[in-house]
This record gives sequence, structure tokens and C-alpha cells, in this order.
Amino acid sequence: IGVSFHTIPVVLAVEPGSPAEEMGIKASPLTKVKRIELYLPPEVESDEEESRSLVIDLDDPNKEVKSNNWGYAFWRMQRLPQRVVRLTLVEEQKERKVELVPKLDPSWPLPIILGLRMHPLEIELKAKSVGEAWVMSTNYTRNSAMNIYLTLRSLFTGQVSAKELHGPIGIATAAVQIVQHGLAPLLLFLGFLSINLAVLNFLPIPVLDGGHMVFLLWEAITRRRPSERVLIGATYAGMAFLLSLMAFVLYLDVFVHPFKK
Repeated sequence: IGVSFHTIPVVLAVEPGSPAEEMGIKASPLTKVKRIELYLPPEVESDEEESRSLVIDLDDPNKEVKSNNWGYAFWRMQRLPQRVVRLTLVEEQKERKVELVPKLDPSWPLPIILGLRMHPLEIELKAKSVGEAWVMSTNYTRNSAMNIYLTLRSLFTGQVSAKELHGPIGIATAAVQIVQHGLAPLLLFLGFLSINLAVLNFLPIPVLDGGHMVFLLWEAITRRRPSERVLIGATYAGMAFLLSLMAFVLYLDVFVHPFKK
């Protein structure tokens, strides 16, 4: 899972009342951010970075340097919140340096504290007929189920950390945030939960319907039922796995996710 996008280092807008506006940075297609330096003020002894100055050169012609991009700079701002940001700007072919102290925006709901704010582009789709509504709902169900399977695959391959899982507390928190946007987003969220439950229920785990389907398939192929000992052992193993998973996501909800904000 992931989204990859390229952000050009051109100042097209400046947030009113922001440190950038206070330092006189103007929004213009001719204003370009050439370099970002995150340096530790003298009054701060140290942080997790060994060097007191971290330079990110956005204008470096060496394309092999993977850290010279906005995404890396944004990530380092979150990890090094005590650092001052020194920007090297090119304004109408003239270079100047400005120092900014990023501020926390309390209105921003996500656990992102410093740097750029990425606003999603929302497009509302409405069906004009029952047939079109059926097609849209079918596509949404198929795509949601596929995304859930891809998420599970990413979890098992290590591409997504298991710490990103949420339990009932996380689901309830998300529902409270979504209901503030209206009835339609809430219904989509409830539909996604139903799809998620259906997909998980058909996983080949004993105790779930998917586990029963495996036993039925085994019986259809071999023409004989699995032994009672195998069924009991698989049932206990499946129940232990589900209880352990429930305890794990509850632990994440209570002791891990609240401290990320």
C-alpha cells in the first residue's frame, strides 16, 4: 500500500499567518526552494541525528541521491521537531536564505505536526439510475475487497508494519471522525467494514467460515472427513490465533497509537 507523488519545489501558495509569510516569502511561479537545512539551535544539546546540520539539496543534479526530495525533508521535520529550518530560495534569479521555526497547527487532525499540508481532492459521484448505482456499488465492493487482500499480503511480506493495525477503539475513533463529514461517508465506511468482515471471515483459519470451507474441500477431494483429533486441534489453534490477534490490536489501540499523535 502506498501513494507516490512528485512535489515540485516551487512556492505556489503561502499559508496566511504562517512562519513563511512572516519571513516575507511570496507565492510566485518564479520562487523556487533550492535547499533545505535542518539545524539544531545552540541551546539544544542533541537529538536523534548525529550531525547538528542536515542539508537536503532539492536542486542537486545527482538523481541517484534518494534523500534530495520533499518527502524526505517532510519526514525529517517530523522526526526532528526541535530543529530550525533554513531555506535557500531563488527569487527571480536571486538567491536568499530565510530561517523558519515550523509551528504546530492544532486544527490538523492527522498525527503530522510540521511541514506541508496535503489536502485531498474530493470528487462526489452520484448515480443517475438504479443500474448505474448497482455498477458503482459492485465496483466499490470489488475494489475494497482487493485492497483488503493486498493489505494482508503486505502484512505477511513485511511491506506494512503490523503496528499499523487498529482494533475496536481505532475503528470507533475513525467512525467518529467520518460521521462529521456526513451520512454518505459514514455509509461507505460501514460498507467497507462489512466487506472487511466478509473477507476476513473467508480466510482459511479454523473457527471461521474459511476454515470450514477448507475442511469441506478436503473432504470433497479425499472422499473422507478429517479425523476428530485434527478438527479439534485446528479449532483450538484457530481460536488461539484469533484471541491473540484481538489482544494485539487492543494493545496497539491502548498503548501504541495514542502516543503517535
